[in-house]
Amino acid sequence: MNDVIGNKQLTVIVPHYNSPTTLKRLVDSIPDQDWIEIVVIDDNSSVTIGSLLDAYSSVRILTLPQGKKGAGAARNFGLENSQSKWLLFADADDFFVPGAFDRIAEYLASDLDVIYFAPTSMNEATGETGDRHRYYKELLDRYSETSDKTLLYKYFVPWSKLISRQLVEEKSISFDEVVASNDMNFSLKVAFYAKKHAVNPATIYCVTENDSSLTKQVSLAVLESRLYAAVRYNKFLKAHGKGRYQLGVSLQLYNMRRLGLATVGRYLAYSLKNGMPLWRGLKPLARQMLRDMRGA
Repeated sequence: MNDVIGNKQLTVIVPHYNSPTTLKRLVDSIPDQDWIEIVVIDDNSSVTIGSLLDAYSSVRILTLPQGKKGAGAARNFGLENSQSKWLLFADADDFFVPGAFDRIAEYLASDLDVIYFAPTSMNEATGETGDRHRYYKELLDRYSETSDKTLLYKYFVPWSKLISRQLVEEKSISFDEVVASNDMNFSLKVAFYAKKHAVNPATIYCVTENDSSLTKQVSLAVLESRLYAAVRYNKFLKAHGKGRYQLGVSLQLYNMRRLGLATVGRYLAYSLKNGMPLWRGLKPLARQMLRDMRGA
């Protein structure tokens, strides 16, 4: 496989597991230009992707050592193996929109720490615009209109952001190596430690949605991982004087109802013990309950 390092200005880090078709779509959406490197970290897939990407001179494929470890570990391994000035994160089932890298290139010479761009989304089943991007698009719009800094502390995902590698290295920022919500605390620390940021309303990234998405899973392991990530998130905010941006966990507790009242009670007690503000996040809870009633 290609050994691309050189003097790349931008590294696109992509965790991958058993999704070669959409991975190729993602790579096809990234221009083959000498300032861009794509690092694909394969999480020990059962399918081979090397031959699929042989024709792409800008791609390096790395295999995560020591067995399947998840997207957080894959992203950290990508960070360890990147040397460029700028970082972009992408998921293997998403893609960049046309013209995205022209917009990104405008910032290559800047001394900013992070640039937020607007995402869009697509429903894989229908090909129509989805809903996964709307929350983040609204945060960007509100910031553009009122300079509302909620954007900085509630933009949980790593995609659709251009991030300085120097910031990540100097502050030792990494992804949580957990089942779910591996990116929340990474995104929080990038926002908190960034001294200079910018917001660009242009759309560069399309996140896809489908019924198998991790965001729709309700296993105890996934829900527990999200709750623990939220506790870490809130403790960091409170310790650094940003308590007003803490998260509520009412939605996570509501989603646990399918696992039994004993489970809900146990994690409610855990949330209270850790000072989680249960009254926050009631709007997402109300929206989820409404969706559930409509689907009933």
